[in-house]
Amino acid sequence: MKFQILPDGHAIKYFEEILTLSSSNDKSIDGSNKEPFVCLRSVLPSRHFSSEKADYRGPPVVL
Repeated sequence: MKFQILPDGHAIKYFEEILTLSSSNDKSIDGSNKEPFVCLRSVLPSRHFSSEKADYRGPPVVL
């Protein structure tokens, strides 16, 4: 997840979260390893952001 915390406490305009929902230990019916299921979400907050109000100073926080 990548996001930036603004001085007013809101996160940056969007964040992307990638979740791996299966592990390498999971096996499919035929015994082969399943491909990891990856969920990609982009979340756009509603009213907190406009190009005039957003403050992007500082490096992003990478978790």
